[in-house]
Amino acid sequence: MTRTEYEGLVRRGVLEEAHVELLYGRVVTMSPIGGPHRCSVRHLARILTEALGVRANVEVQASFAAPDESEPEPDVLVAPPGDYLDEPPSQAWLIVEVADGSLAPDRAKASLYAAANVTEYSIVNICEGAIECTASQGQPSMPT
Repeated sequence: MTRTEYEGLVRRGVLEEAHVELLYGRVVTMSPIGGPHRCSVRHLARILTEALGVRANVEVQASFAAPDESEPEPDVLVAPPGDYLDEPPSQAWLIVEVADGSLAPDRAKASLYAAANVTEYSIVNICEGAIECTASQGQPSMPT
């Protein structure tokens, strides 16, 4: 399935009740969101929004236009400022996934985000109390 076909299904409400994302042309079910996950995402989004202000968009569980017919919905996405009314952002300075039951799939997304030239990809590993970070070389940095 292409991103265009996927977005058409979303606009028509076909996937309204589904907790899914598009990865490599396939609609994939996402893990349920529990309390620790939700709380971590909320705190991280608040910290980033306060730190970055209007210099960047901080999106929570929103679509990202990735290569290879993928449209993941990372937990937190920091993108260049913009409204992105017609399509989701395809550039990101930071993407964070919070993993409490989705560690393997979130780790597998590292190559997808690297192919999209995401400056930094981090996984907040709730189960192990750790943060895993990867960075692309030579990519523009987040505004300071």
